[in-house]
Amino acid sequence: MEQKYTCSFSFFIKQVKHRKIYASPKEKVKRYEIFKQNLRHIVETNRRNGSYWLGLNQFADVAHEEFKTEDLKH
Repeated sequence: MEQKYTCSFSFFIKQVKHRKIYASPKEKVKRYEIFKQNLRHIVETNRRNGSYWLGLNQFADVAHEEFKTEDLKH
């Protein structure tokens, strides 16, 4: 429960900080699911890697494949 709350809160803070506005509730749910996957990747990578740290940024709700293929104007 606490981890879910922390993830939801982090998503909300990121949304406010980067002035994210989603086109629909469906889009927001999709972005939240991507955000959770990316956050899990960040936590796991930082847990096992000591040479660098990953963190959240304005692209935390963007899928890896989407990031590679789109011209992101954030």
